Amino acid sequence: GFSSIGTSNNPQWRGDNIVQGADAVTWIAGNHTFKAGLDILRFFKDAIFETTGRGSFSFGGQYTGGLGNTQNAFADFLLGYITSDAYGAGNINWNPGQLTGAAFIQDEWKLSHALTLNYGLRWEYTGTLREDQIDRFDTVNNQILTGPGPIYTLNNSTGLLQQSGTGSVFHDLWATPKKNFAPRVGFAYRLFGQQETVLRGGYGLYYGIPQMQTWYTATGLGTPFTLTKSFTAPTPSNGITTNPYLWGPTAFGTTGTQTLNSVSIYTANPKIRTLYTEQYSLGLQHDFHRVALVEVNYQG
Repeated sequence: GFSSIGTSNNPQWRGDNIVQGADAVTWIAGNHTFKAGLDILRFFKDAIFETTGRGSFSFGGQYTGGLGNTQNAFADFLLGYITSDAYGAGNINWNPGQLTGAAFIQDEWKLSHALTLNYGLRWEYTGTLREDQIDRFDTVNNQILTGPGPIYTLNNSTGLLQQSGTGSVFHDLWATPKKNFAPRVGFAYRLFGQQETVLRGGYGLYYGIPQMQTWYTATGLGTPFTLTKSFTAPTPSNGITTNPYLWGPTAFGTTGTQTLNSVSIYTANPKIRTLYTEQYSLGLQHDFHRVALVEVNYQG
């Protein structure tokens, strides 16, 4: 086979920006060590991405391979006889942003020389992905709702999207949860009152931040802001035919096909829950003084 020539998804450019602020305080009172803190992170991106802006052309050798000849894709390429092509059009700018943050409070309590407890609570603010050009899919009415307001439906007779109404303006891909509390608890116990052998255990709940890159096709780089159209040429029965490829709405003549009714839509559940994991561990540690330190842990 032959390798592809050139690149299709150009021009491209991106600039990622992060603004972060964090602070924490510690207060020691008797056998307690209290800590509290706050962390805020603002991420925003400015990008240019043109989906198949230069077109993607495929040559299969079906034209020069007629009448018993060996199919040769390069020969079709030299003649300019295309088997199929696709191109994208529409918006090329992507400007999403996301705000996340967390606040926590914890305490380390030394109940005795042998036992220490750690416990705390963390509140996570996992902000939604925000952009002016954003979409949601209405599964009840089969409509594409867009952030600027226009509502689109698919015309089954033409395979094209058409504006069918105007809705409310929105900028959020999903609703930001406000009740993401993550408890943490742990302990360390010196067995037999000796410093050499320690039993440790803990449990914690951890929230994750959805990656912005996962949702780019549900924003300005997806339907209906950017669309890709594809064409497939007719298969000749007797070798090279006259004008196998014509530009315009009658591309490939009357026997070629234009992909209809196949608009890909990417969307997110507006009530999606924040992903999280629960972790716990139990381990035993023994210090053989200056010889070795041995640990056995179970994690789940």
